[in-house]
Amino acid sequence: MAAEVRAAIMKTGTELEDGALASMPKDLKYVAVQIKSIIESYKNSDISTIINNLSNIKNIEDIIVYITILSYLAGNNSVRSDTLFDVFPREYEKLDGLSASRLRRLLINTLGNIDSINIYINNIIKTIEFLKNKKGLYLWILREKRLDRFEKDVREFIFGNSGGYSVDRGIKLFLRVFIDKNSIPLAYKIAYNKNEVRKYRVHGDFYTTLTTMRSGSFEDVNSPTASKVRQRVARALLCRSRKERCDPLQIRLKSVRGLVRAAAYLSGDPIAYERGAYYIGKNYCAKLRCEECPIRNVCKKYTFIEVK
Repeated sequence: MAAEVRAAIMKTGTELEDGALASMPKDLKYVAVQIKSIIESYKNSDISTIINNLSNIKNIEDIIVYITILSYLAGNNSVRSDTLFDVFPREYEKLDGLSASRLRRLLINTLGNIDSINIYINNIIKTIEFLKNKKGLYLWILREKRLDRFEKDVREFIFGNSGGYSVDRGIKLFLRVFIDKNSIPLAYKIAYNKNEVRKYRVHGDFYTTLTTMRSGSFEDVNSPTASKVRQRVARALLCRSRKERCDPLQIRLKSVRGLVRAAAYLSGDPIAYERGAYYIGKNYCAKLRCEECPIRNVCKKYTFIEVK
């Protein structure tokens, strides 16, 4: 059943660390652990108690700067997330203070000498200064209580109210880090509220979509798109059962993004679902390593589906 598939995908996700944290420089990762420990200990206390304890963490603001720059780059560049997670942390470790010249070197070493480098530098510096002087680098995150408001603030503060697929990727990266109780749950009012976390809408990238479609985790979703895909899958299975010459079932990524989000929502933990589906899609599904896949016992193995 589709619910069993989603549960298996979600279980895989809960056993993984978010990519932004897994690749984080060691000194910042230590800060992340400290933040998480304090939030877990004082999440039921008043916010002033939490602020007092967090203020004792050295370099706490550095982690906000790091995630802000990483999210901005993810939202304004076509560089793949895994490439960004591989290169950016190494280059960031070399950064000795934030200035235009140092930021330029960081961005060139991460992205190459692209035409928009000056725009990136100006926007990042303005964003960091705005958050530091007007909002308090981490205080504004602590005060967030609703996911929709938090997402709106991230879009405004970091991305200047821009929209689009790439910007959405950057916004979701920032949100995931701070609303996931297993990451850096600074937005603790959201992170420890299952109803709010469940409102998280997955980005709907290629690997998450590939896993969702090929595993059959979408099959009990009640929507016109789901019905159409089920019909196409049924025809593809019939063709193959007759041992006829059958073309791959091609599905456009944009056309099923809502369906992928619905499947993630039904899982009960869309963040864990997205993390698990991305991992499975990248490391197993895309390479047809079905026999080694962590969800092999429940997956429908619709390997004839191609996501375009």
